[in-house]
Amino acid sequence: MYAHIARQPIYDYNKKVCGYKLLYRSGTDGNTARILDADAATRSVLNDAINVFGLAQLTDKKPAYVNFTRNLLMDDTAFLAGPKEIVIMVQPDVMVDDLLVQKLNGLRRAGYRLVLDGYTEQNGRLKFDSIMQLFDIVAVDFRDGNRLQQKSIVNRLRSSRAMLMAERVETMDDFASARSMGFLLFQGYFFQKPTYMSKPLPPLSASPQGRLLSELVRANPGFESCSKIIQSDPMLRHMFLVRAQESNFRGKGETISEVRRGLVMMGTEELRRWVGLILLKENNVTHSDELARMAYCRGLFIERLIENADTDLDPRQGFLLGLFSLLYRVMGISMERLLDDLNVLPPLRAALLGTEENEYARFLQYAVVYEMANPRLILPELKLNIDFVDVEELYVRCIADTDAAFARGGGNAE
Repeated sequence: MYAHIARQPIYDYNKKVCGYKLLYRSGTDGNTARILDADAATRSVLNDAINVFGLAQLTDKKPAYVNFTRNLLMDDTAFLAGPKEIVIMVQPDVMVDDLLVQKLNGLRRAGYRLVLDGYTEQNGRLKFDSIMQLFDIVAVDFRDGNRLQQKSIVNRLRSSRAMLMAERVETMDDFASARSMGFLLFQGYFFQKPTYMSKPLPPLSASPQGRLLSELVRANPGFESCSKIIQSDPMLRHMFLVRAQESNFRGKGETISEVRRGLVMMGTEELRRWVGLILLKENNVTHSDELARMAYCRGLFIERLIENADTDLDPRQGFLLGLFSLLYRVMGISMERLLDDLNVLPPLRAALLGTEENEYARFLQYAVVYEMANPRLILPELKLNIDFVDVEELYVRCIADTDAAFARGGGNAE
């Protein structure tokens, strides 16, 4: 597996590089910019820039301009990098309310510079002009609209404290016009196209997520081991604490600030699901999230089938069975490599590789055939304690729970 990222320089009035915008790239070749989950994309950019490429090396010690969604602004993801290292780009679709204003004020007090990205006359009138004093830079798409509209935007912002940045400057005429209007920062193909970079990642077993999942695959995961693994990685720790803060893991008005306490309240069963969700969302090299959703739903389905069957199998291992049966495809690696990187129990491994017709294999076959929804296919025999109508209802609940999990995300604040 490889980490992929792109950077595009930002120039000042004198055509000198003063920073780099970091851009998300995915896919097995790293040339895909399709974003399935904006939160996961920014987390990927930050994590890879800091931990894989090295932020200072990636930007030649100049500030990195990074897109932030409302979720990531609200959950303090920005604090994973220092105010001299990143510039926070607030996206134009962000919902503006008192909570956002408080958060932006807090970031400014902490020394972070804020960019309002994609400013237009329309979204200015609707929501941004009233909070313009919070922004250090306003970015305008220079290919959106004509010169008269661009001049109108400049006149509209003339009294603000914000510096103007022209994005998508593609010709000498664009650059000359932007400078004459009063823009001081510039980005676009006229100067340089994004530069793509990739770097091999360590095996899954060496990553914090992989090490945590390896521990959770065990029949009796070690509480202290899980805590140490989460504590060892700033991004994983941050995402975990955000998840643990959610209401179903804490009492009313209660705040969770320690990993150990969050683990106690979450429990290993929910932790196992959370880590599976993180792996699916943060390592998806496919072109949609449908396969990732199917993997999570299949895991829930097999887990709940085992719970409703006359068997000694562990339902928690059933979730992992369903998850792993598609996770390798989501991550773009072989099943053998995935299993080699994790401490998968021998019966699970045999079922996933198809080397043994054991009871886990029969539950996996049942789930796969059931998903096909073909009445001519015969479901494998299982010792279920529920009838077919109950199975149908169970599967519908699994779909609903999967939708809720993906809507909530791996560690997003509401």
